[in-house]
Amino acid sequence: MVLSAGRLVLPAVTGNPGAAYFTLANQGNAPAVISTVAIDGAAQAEMHETTGTSMQPLPTVAIRAGGSAIFAPGGKHVMVFSLAPRLAPGTSTQITLTFSDGSKLSGPLKIEAAGASASDMGDMAGMKM
Repeated sequence: MVLSAGRLVLPAVTGNPGAAYFTLANQGNAPAVISTVAIDGAAQAEMHETTGTSMQPLPTVAIRAGGSAIFAPGGKHVMVFSLAPRLAPGTSTQITLTFSDGSKLSGPLKIEAAGASASDMGDMAGMKM
């Protein structure tokens, strides 16, 4: 497994959730299933997916052998709750993915301010959770 392009976008309003994005490539010969996500400095992290005008939690994310899972604005993403004040733009933190077989993979997330990209949170206006 290779984790790349990890970033955590801080919320525009303190106390609101942030969002984490990354790409995970499964370079193995067997499928893998992400079962949980943790981010250092966050009380809670949940996988979600935006489809149309709604956002739904994802209990797991499967990645076929040789495939990739892309967590990006407007699609799959990680909602990040109760962020520690030490998480500041220009610094970094760690994301840890736990797979259904119990294995774990950690990698860096570059921390960005809200608005660093016009599509940071996708079009979340009117989203249903």
